[in-house]
Amino acid sequence: MDKSDTFYNVEISATLKLKTPMLIGEGDNGLDNRLVACKTNKGAAYLPGSSIKGSLFSIASDPEVSVWVFGRKPKEKSDDDLGKGGSVRFLDALAVSPVNTVTNVRNSIERTTGTAKDSHLFELEMVSENTEFEVKLQIDKANRERLDQIKSLLTAWGAAENSLGRGANQSYGEFLVLDISIQGVAEEEQQNWLMTLLSGDSKPDQQPAQTKIDNIDGNKLNNWDTSGGLQINIDLIPLGPVFVGNEKPEKKKSDENTVLKPRRNKDGYVVLPSTSFRGVMRSQAEKIIATLLDLEACEQPPVEGLFGSTDLKSRLRISDFIAEKAGKSTEQTMLAIDRFTGAIKSGATYNVERVDTGKLKGKITLDWNLLKPELHAELALLFMLIRDLFDAELIFGAYKAKGFGKVTAVARFKGSETVLSNWSEFYQAWEERSLINGIEVPSMDILEKSFTAKFVSEKEKADV
Repeated sequence: MDKSDTFYNVEISATLKLKTPMLIGEGDNGLDNRLVACKTNKGAAYLPGSSIKGSLFSIASDPEVSVWVFGRKPKEKSDDDLGKGGSVRFLDALAVSPVNTVTNVRNSIERTTGTAKDSHLFELEMVSENTEFEVKLQIDKANRERLDQIKSLLTAWGAAENSLGRGANQSYGEFLVLDISIQGVAEEEQQNWLMTLLSGDSKPDQQPAQTKIDNIDGNKLNNWDTSGGLQINIDLIPLGPVFVGNEKPEKKKSDENTVLKPRRNKDGYVVLPSTSFRGVMRSQAEKIIATLLDLEACEQPPVEGLFGSTDLKSRLRISDFIAEKAGKSTEQTMLAIDRFTGAIKSGATYNVERVDTGKLKGKITLDWNLLKPELHAELALLFMLIRDLFDAELIFGAYKAKGFGKVTAVARFKGSETVLSNWSEFYQAWEERSLINGIEVPSMDILEKSFTAKFVSEKEKADV
């Protein structure tokens, strides 16, 4: 067992195993609207080192660790400070065996109508679940404390509900990190090699062999938030049936109606997809801003700071909402309408399966940056949406005109056992917090003033 404290030419390796399909695109979807996975010139799938570095950076909330691992930008308003580079190199992670891919078809959504855009189908080529990649990090020099920190960071990264690539809100790209191993050259061996190099008895390419470094625990997680943000657990309580259809309706005999089934997960429980939840939240946010700014119908309300865009990553991660029980199901007969005449289509009846789901459980994870003063207006907008959710103002899924999709909610902050059943309780719980993950929590009054300053001032500028 090597008891030296400092090591050189360190290499840290680990196995990243996918729990769900993953897509990190190569950056060009071509003319056929097909997004393909990153591949080498020999066709082997890989994970870019930059993607691994970015994902790890998102959970390294300890400033000291973050700086030495990832570096830092130059300080603002300083010509002398050029910033600092990180000490860790992140290599591309190659698949350890031939990779199977799966293709999923998606459609872009028209935000104004909430319906599928015409001719906007695209395909996602995704690396299949259970695929394993070899992750490698390199460090020129590190002591045991720093190796413990980087192993802790990798352990936290793999143990949390993190993801890589596109579609995190559809639970794509989830993974485990296994078999973390550290090798390096002990300080004494490095010094002996340098002496032989200076005396001419050794050559630069004859460096001492790396050996395994033992007794690196990798359990220093106290100062790191492994979820990458502030998590709010939300239970949707249906006030009527909630229905998001499965992609393939169940075909029956020629004399029987087609039955539309709700979407279910692999365990058979009804699911309200994260995309459906996000779409309703975004639409409501756009209505709030459009009303406040008195925008024309063709103008796009500025909600990218919260929900993202093609150029900006969303600051929210939203999970699927999954029924707490299988529940009893019944079928409700529906009549299709001829959109041209407005009359009932002849022979076009169909059945919709209604399921008693009980609560639909999911969560919203807020990027820590939303707690920063420059993003307080976006955080205030999110809390307006949560207030509307408590007040049953948001309707999810299909058949809204028939009474489907109405819900209310209860919420709970991660780490707290207090269940918040209305907006007043949520408001009070937030006001009682002073620090979250070492960041000062803005009061509701500060959030309201920030929201007013940003959006009301924009309206006043437009009116001038």
